[in-house]
Amino acid sequence: MNILVAMDAFKGNLTSEEANQRVSKGLEMNNHQVKMVSVADGGEGSVDAILSATGEAYEVITHDLAGNVITITFAYLPEEKTAIVESASMCGIHFLDGTEKTHPTHTSSYGLGETVHWIIKEFDVETIVIMLGGTGVIDAGIGMGEALGIQYYDANHRLLEHVTGKDLGRIEEVDTSQLLPELKNIHFKIGSDVNAFLCGANGAAYLFGEQKGLRFEEIANYDENMKHFFEVVNGERVAGDGAAGGLGFFIRHFLNGKMEKGFSLIQHYQDWEALLLWADMLMTGEGRIDEQTLLGKLPLQMARLAEDSAVPVIALCGALHLSQETLRRYGICAAFSIMESPSSVKEAMAFSDEWLTETAMALGGMLNLYEG
Repeated sequence: MNILVAMDAFKGNLTSEEANQRVSKGLEMNNHQVKMVSVADGGEGSVDAILSATGEAYEVITHDLAGNVITITFAYLPEEKTAIVESASMCGIHFLDGTEKTHPTHTSSYGLGETVHWIIKEFDVETIVIMLGGTGVIDAGIGMGEALGIQYYDANHRLLEHVTGKDLGRIEEVDTSQLLPELKNIHFKIGSDVNAFLCGANGAAYLFGEQKGLRFEEIANYDENMKHFFEVVNGERVAGDGAAGGLGFFIRHFLNGKMEKGFSLIQHYQDWEALLLWADMLMTGEGRIDEQTLLGKLPLQMARLAEDSAVPVIALCGALHLSQETLRRYGICAAFSIMESPSSVKEAMAFSDEWLTETAMALGGMLNLYEG
C-alpha cells in the first residue's frame, strides 16, 4: 500500500520530520511504500516544511524575546524573491523559563523586526511571509516596530527605548517617519490560524496571556494597556490581530500585511495534488487530539485536503479526547492513541518516538491483512 505520512510536530518533543520518520519506520517493517511530507500550521516547523519542498536555508544572528543573542534559520526562494520567517524562532514560547526576565512585561518582538530588517538589506526580496504560531511575546509588535525604525514617546514626549510589554500603557505618540523606507515595496503575508482580536474579552491577553506568562490577576490591566496602545494608533478592530500576542495587528496595521491560513501558505509550496494521486492512505496526527483540533488544527486540515481525492485518513496522537464518531464526521476515518499504558506527560514524551513506531507497525500489519 502507498501511504503518505504527514505528521504535525509533537510540541516540545518531536518535530514533524522526526514524527514522520518514526511512523514510516513502523510502516516499512510491513513492506508498505511510504512518502513523508513535513507539515506545520504556521508555527514551529513551518520553515522546515517549506525547505523540504523548495527554497534555500539561510542563517541570521538576532535576539530572542529576552534579548539573548541567537542564530535562527529562514527560507529564501530566489525565483519568487520571497523569504519565509517563523516568529517562533526568535519569539517562541519555548524561550519562556518562568522567571521575571521572560515575563510579558519584559519580553519583546525586537528580534523579529531585526531579522526582517536584515533580510531586506541583504536579499533581493519582494515578499516576506511571517509565520505567527508558537510565539511567547505579547507586546502588540512594538518591539518589532522599534527594530524597523518606529519611535515611541511617552506623555512627556520622552523617547522610549528598548520597549517591551510594560511600555504598552506608556506610549502616547508613535512616530513612523523613520520606518525603514524599503518596507513600502515589500508585500507581507501573515501565516496564522488565530481569530482573536488585539484586545478585549476575545483579545490576546485574555485568550493567551497565561500561557505566555501573565498571572491571572494581571490580565485585566495588561489588556487595558493593550487597548491604550490600540487607541493611540487609531487601530481598526480586526479578527486575527491578536495572533502572536498582537504581532498580527502590528504587521497588518503598520506593514499592510495580509492574513492567510498558516498551512495554506505552506501548502502552496508542496505538490499535494501529485502526492495524493500516489497515495492509498494518509497518516497524520499530533500530540493531542481534542476539541481544539476541530477548530482547524493540522490533522483536520489534512482530512479536508484528502477529501477531494477520496484518500482515507488515519490519525495518530499521544492523547485522544474525541470519539471516533466525531472524528469521522470531520473526515478522519479512525484515530489511535500511541500510549501503551497510563502515563504522565513526562513519561509519554520520553517514549513517544518508540510508541509511534510500535503503533505504526501494528497498523501496518492490520493493513496487510486488509489488503489480503
